[in-house]
Amino acid sequence: MTLYSVCHANGIVGFVMHIPEDGIEVADGMVRWKSGTGTVEQSLADLEQVRLYTIPAGKYRNAGRGELTFRNGRALSVFGTGRLGLHDPVRASAYRGLMLDLHAQIPAQARSRIRFLVQRPAQPQWIWVALTLVVLATGVFLAIKVGVAGIVGLLILLALMAVRFVPLFLSGSGGVGPKGDAYNPDAIPNHLMP
Repeated sequence: MTLYSVCHANGIVGFVMHIPEDGIEVADGMVRWKSGTGTVEQSLADLEQVRLYTIPAGKYRNAGRGELTFRNGRALSVFGTGRLGLHDPVRASAYRGLMLDLHAQIPAQARSRIRFLVQRPAQPQWIWVALTLVVLATGVFLAIKVGVAGIVGLLILLALMAVRFVPLFLSGSGGVGPKGDAYNPDAIPNHLMP
């Protein structure tokens, strides 16, 4: 049995300011972790989906993130970061070891049924940042030239921009969509385990 000192959270979580739990065990085809109600144990044969991707973890750094979903509906999010979501080389190494060990222990007969997904890269966000700046500049110009009507127009434009940005912020995915591409569990892409 190996205990990996990685941060995790029960369920598939989006934006997280503090990752509450610590440590996952993998042994004999089982994965165990602590939750608020005690220790949870799931068979790796009961996995339904494994989704891997990277998340921002501080200036110029990415960290690994994995989401394990089981057939009974239970899910687990695993982070290769410190408790506040910032880069931590010790936890990054533990995350990498956990993912390699977990994939190695998934029973062969279950592999064909499990969906192994790599998140697609985020869409270029600079386009939306540039558009936001144009909208703000236009709104300020209108507010100065037109007065109250310009301020109302600015608020409408900001509301439209919020429709685009708020879901990205709350998802914690930085623009990564819900779809992913399949990967071979025997050859996990290196860029997903920084």
